[in-house]
Parts: sequence; structure tokens; C-alpha cells
Amino acid sequence: MRLAVTGATGFLGSNLCANADAAGHEVSAALGTDPTRGAKLATQGVPFVVARLADVDAMARAFRGADVVAHCAARSTAWGSRAAFEADNVAGTANVVEACRRAGVPHLVHISSASVYFELADREDVREDAPLPRPFNEYARSKALSEAEALQFEGNVAVLRPRGIFGPGDPTLVPRLVRAARRGRLPLLRGGTARASLTHVDTVSSAILAAATAPAPLRATYNVAHVEAAVVRDLVERVMTALGRPFTWRRIPMPVALAAARASEIAAAALGGREPAATPYALGLLAHTHTLDTQAIRKGLGWTSPLTLEEGLCETMAWLESHRCP
Repeated sequence: MRLAVTGATGFLGSNLCANADAAGHEVSAALGTDPTRGAKLATQGVPFVVARLADVDAMARAFRGADVVAHCAARSTAWGSRAAFEADNVAGTANVVEACRRAGVPHLVHISSASVYFELADREDVREDAPLPRPFNEYARSKALSEAEALQFEGNVAVLRPRGIFGPGDPTLVPRLVRAARRGRLPLLRGGTARASLTHVDTVSSAILAAATAPAPLRATYNVAHVEAAVVRDLVERVMTALGRPFTWRRIPMPVALAAARASEIAAAALGGREPAATPYALGLLAHTHTLDTQAIRKGLGWTSPLTLEEGLCETMAWLESHRCP
């Protein structure tokens, strides 16, 4: 299989390139915008192409000859303007679809997010056919719209909804916890007993490859996560211990925490600044159970994760311990 990857200089995209190569597939083009990381891919024998999602012509040239395009590029953050999310996630996906058409690519795998299911409520074993709630933030809105764009593709298409991607080099979960720990106290909401589906980055890559090599015809949406779920309090404590970061829990009633977070969001939006220290979305992730039903991909594609949640966490904790800041 010849695979082209967007977002190849990102956390998931670079991991996918490595896993595809290890599985005997050819990465025909690795698209990204970071020349430093692109140069590293090039030294590993992966053809790196500087291409932005707004440049349909450049992507179409890079996609020529590929059997499958894995669209991993996205604005993956819970904070930002509607215009920015629409440009990167909605219009960007539409441009990838158009580039696939021009290049004659027969198969598209689009990486969405389980954030499309998010609510400030416990949601257990959510299936792909569950009605989507009103988007909780601009990120969730843009990912739902990006799915609609991907499903406009006339060829074979799979939409994957991973949840809580983590692993060595994680640029999202661990940095957020570190920033919170630097303030000395972490909010303990609803006793910290919420459970969360998580997905090791190798697990996401293996699901992408399973979808990429699935026989035609294919037009499906799949949840991707480990079968096991993590308890939020246990997970946070393991991360903090691995990092060697002292911290204490601070029990806060959820209504009080939400009121403070909403005020912080309003202030940050008014000032046009960076993401506030706490948002309702971040608090919801800590306070509420969010787990996915993954039977569809396991039964439909015969997919299983290459490692368990515990194996993935142990690997990640070992990496964190080796990268502690003095």
C-alpha cells in the first residue's frame, strides 16, 4: 500500500509514518508545515512535502500515486476562534477531499475526534450511531463539520473518532497537567472517580492502517480507543508521580469550578489572549465519565489494539520519568 499522510510532522502523523513503514507499507508523501521535523522524516527515508491545507494544488501533486490518504492534520486544541477552526479543520478537510479527487486517490481515512460526543454529563460506552449533542466548543463543532466534508468523498472513506490520544512525546495531555501542577493544586471534581477512554498513539495508527487496508467498498465511522478505561484521579496521580511534580488535590464543587472557568473564558476571549488556565471543557474531562464503545471497528475491520491501556501507560510513564525537568 502506498500511503500519503497529512499532518506528518505532528504527534499522530509522525507516529503513523513510522508504524506504516514498520508494517511494510510505503509512505509515498508525508505532508506538513514544520521543516525541522520534516527534515527528520526525510532522514528516515520518508518523502517530506511542505504543503498547507489551503494549497489544493500542492496536496494533489503530493497525493498522486497514493492508494490511500490519511488526513491527520488538524487544529487540535480546545481553544481558539471559529474562523481559525473553520479554516484548518473544515475548509482544510474539504481541500484534502478535492486534492484526492484531482489526484485520483481511491481511499481516504479522515481523523476526527470523540470530542463530537462531549457533554457536561456522564456518557458511557457511546456508539457511533448515537445522536451528536450540540457542539460544546468550536473544536467539537469543526470536527463534526469536517466529518461531513470527508464523507463527501466519492471513493472509499473511513472516519475515525479516537479519544484522548497519548504516548511518548504527547503534546497535549501531559503539558496541560504540568501547567496545572505548577499552580500547586489540582481541582478534585466529583471525587475524581470519573472514567475516561484513552488511546495510545500506536493504537490510533494501527486503526488507521486497518481502515486504510480494508477492502472496498468502505463508508463508515468508527470509534477508536482501548477497551479498558482509566480512572481520572489515578491517571493524574500516575502522571504527576512520573514527572516528579509535587501537587495537592483541592476539592471544589462542580458548579463553583464551572462558574470560575466560564468567567476565565470570557475574560480571555475579551482580551484575545491564550487559553485560560481552566475551561468548562477541561473541567468536564476531569469530572465526567466519557467512554466509547469500540465494537464497530473491532467487528467491522477485525481490528484489535497492538497494546493494552496499561502497557501504553507504562511506556508513557517511563518516557515521562526520563524527561523530567530538573
